[in-house]
Formats: sequence, C-alpha cells, structure tokens
Amino acid sequence: MADTLRQRAEKRLGMLKNERTSWETNWRELSDFIQPMRSRLLCDQQVNKGDRRNNKIINNEATEDSGALAAGMMSGLTSRSRPWFNLVVQNKKAMEFGPVKDWLFEASERMRDVLLRSNYYNCQHVSYLEMGVFGTGAIWIDADPKTGIRCEVFTAGEYYVANGADGKCNSFYREFKLTAAQMAERFGKENLSSQAQNALSQSQQDQWFDCVQMVEPNADHVPGSKASKRLPFIGLVWEKAAPSEKVLEQKGYHEFPVAVMRWDALPGDCYGTGPGRRCMGDIKALQLYERNSARMVEAGANPAIQAPSSLRGQPSSTTPGSITYVDQVGGQNQMAPIYTPDAKWLQFIEAKIA
Repeated sequence: MADTLRQRAEKRLGMLKNERTSWETNWRELSDFIQPMRSRLLCDQQVNKGDRRNNKIINNEATEDSGALAAGMMSGLTSRSRPWFNLVVQNKKAMEFGPVKDWLFEASERMRDVLLRSNYYNCQHVSYLEMGVFGTGAIWIDADPKTGIRCEVFTAGEYYVANGADGKCNSFYREFKLTAAQMAERFGKENLSSQAQNALSQSQQDQWFDCVQMVEPNADHVPGSKASKRLPFIGLVWEKAAPSEKVLEQKGYHEFPVAVMRWDALPGDCYGTGPGRRCMGDIKALQLYERNSARMVEAGANPAIQAPSSLRGQPSSTTPGSITYVDQVGGQNQMAPIYTPDAKWLQFIEAKIA
C-alpha cells in the first residue's frame, strides 16, 4: 500500500534531521555567546519561556554588533523609508513604451504598499540578524485577507531545508508548537486530534501540542491545473499526536513561499556560515579577558588576607576604617595581604579587550 503524503514527509523529515546534526553544535555556541534568546535546538524547543540564557556573556559587544549589522543591512538594502526596488521587463524596447512604464510604476507602488501594511519589514530585520549570526535566515510569506501578505520569521534550529538542482532552497520543514486554541482558530476544531479536542472541552485551551509544517515540490503537479493539490508546490501541516492519516492542512502553492537566505554557502550546502562563525575565536577571547580583568580588579580591591592563628575565633574585619587588635604590629602577627597584585597587568588586559 502506497504511503500517504504525510508518511512520506515524516520519512524525509527524519533524513533532514540527520543531515542537519553537524551544524547544531556550532549554532548552540553562536547562540550562547552572541544571541542567547535566539535559536531552538534539541531540548530548547520549548516556547514562551523567559529563562536566563546569557550566562556565558560578560562583555556584550558581539550582541550589540550583530544588532548593528542587521540594522545596517536593513537600512542599506530594504529600507522601509525609501523605494529599494523597481519592476522591469526583459524586453528593453518595451521599457520605452509609455503604457508599459505606467503599468510597471503602478505595480511597484502597489507592492511597496503591501509590504508597508504587512509585517514584512519587522521579519526581514530579524532574518538579517539570523543570517549574520547563524549564517542562514528564513521567512515564510503567505497570503493574508487583511494585509495582503503575512510573514513569519524563524530561528536556527526549528527548521530544516533542502536544495533543488539549481542550488536554491526548494524544500522546507519546521517543527513547532501550537496551543489547542490556536489550532482550533487556524485549522478548525474538527481537524484536531482527540487529545487537542479533549483539551478544548476541558478548558485547557492553552495546552501546547507538537506540530510539523512542510512545503516542497509537488510530485503530483500538473502544469496549467488550478487545483490546489496539483500546483507546483505542496504544503502540509500535521499534529504529531494525530493518527498518520490525519492532517491539519494541505495546501498548494504557485511559488515557493519561504525566502531562505544564506550569508555564505559552499556548493551543495543547505545552510550557510556568517560573520558570527568567523568571529567566534575573538568573541570567546573577549569573554576570557573580561573575566581575567575582573579577577585582577577583585584581587587588588579585596585581596586574600593572612592573619596570626591567635586571631582565630576573634573579631576581625577588613572593612575600611575598622580596627582589628593584634599582639604585635610590624612583626609576624600583623594582618596583611598574602600577595600584592601588579596593577600594571590590568592595563595590558584592557588593551587586549580594546
């Protein structure tokens, strides 16, 4: 018996997971040292969690620089405040024809208006950040009845991609979570699994459920057909807990709906590398120097003290202005630092940090 579309997709998802494993360790490191609140890897698939994740960052220069990179690309490439693209046709002579110019101008203006009314620019800014840090960014662009289009930007670790013969991404898989209420609003209560329907009936509509979304070239594509299941690309959303024959949504697309961008990718690579990966050695060294600098300052401001054994159990203090009585001053019984740090070393560390 032939596998269903969902069963074939689940098998391919397993293969894409295996292909991506070599990138995950590096992504986790990039997240730890540059953007702790971004990326979802392994056990980090939980959503709506505000736990502290920046424990490895002492100097946040790399975090600020990644934001500056994204802002610079946003203003230089896709600024919302000025026209950054114009439509043209391949026939250069046609561009000299007045009605063609008017049509292209009007179409460009309408496209800019759609982008401004949607959340495209917010998502594009985040995708630049993802691309600069992790090397890869992805935005899902879908139709919306209110704003024309609706975009959703993803973070490293929650999606899987595959390339076509031309080296461009043509397959996208994503693991994510939705609450029972969100699934009912988006896909209809009748399409939910029995577990999700029970959660709704028991007023547990905010319970999270694991879902998968995919879009890839449609093996059943029929050129010229207007039927959704015969379009060039096929999309599927299913709930992991649902039976294998049950899906939340099956939808066809005329064009690949995901903009996957890579900063720098080798031939055959599905994922890219960016400035974050090239700078990781400097970023780690910066944290090390900051830690050493703090230790030296602490050692000079609050050095370890040696004291005579006769003071054991007696009141003593190193607070400025306090008095500690000892039997002999200037001899072996005085309280004194074990060693005196050389303050000149601090300027060398600060120079390395700069």
